[in-house]
Amino acid sequence: GINAEYMGTLSECLFFFEMENYRRVNKEKEHESIDDSEIRIIATSEHSSRNYISYCMNLFQGEGEKARRKVVLKAMGRAINKAVNVCEVLKHRIAGLHQETSLESVTLVDKFEPLVQGLEPKEITRVVSSISITLSLDPLNTKSPGYQAPIPASEVITEEEAREARQALFAEAGEAFGKGKGKGKGKGKGKGKGKGKGKGKGGFEDDYQPSGGRGRGGRIPPHEYEEYDRYGDGKG
Repeated sequence: GINAEYMGTLSECLFFFEMENYRRVNKEKEHESIDDSEIRIIATSEHSSRNYISYCMNLFQGEGEKARRKVVLKAMGRAINKAVNVCEVLKHRIAGLHQETSLESVTLVDKFEPLVQGLEPKEITRVVSSISITLSLDPLNTKSPGYQAPIPASEVITEEEAREARQALFAEAGEAFGKGKGKGKGKGKGKGKGKGKGKGKGGFEDDYQPSGGRGRGGRIPPHEYEEYDRYGDGKG
């Protein structure tokens, strides 16, 4: 007989073959009032982690009415990993941050219209994971299953210290690969010279720039959100 794994693969192939005749209907975005301390993270590459980190740092270190004692990171689907990364970097940059995390599942309905005459419109229901991470300078609910106390102060470093450490790392790597001379056998002599520079391009996720930074897209709007989308980039 045909095993279940093969049948599952066959069903997926038939599904995607059928969906080639359909186009997803873009959803109308709901305009809701959201506090600027709620950051909705999307997974697309034009919004890097360092831009979100920069925005949160500005909120925590702001003055007067712009200052915030708490931020909430929210993400869905494939953006969850980025939200967790942003959270961890912030905890190592700002001392005394309490954390409370909650996970849930959200049911979404996608609508598709046919590209071929004679086919009927389709609706597909899917369940997506979502995460909400609260970071606060004030104590949170310690009895919550998702609560985490602030990390030790010895593990927190300033932005300046983090940047100096990255520059030193790049400089060391450049010197290691750039040095050395070699002589080739046979005709002629071969000399290899390399140049090592201590300037990086922000390859690390915590290499953010303050006040909006130089990352692609500049300062990111805090209210954008992305739901996991198996058919596209979550822009529907």
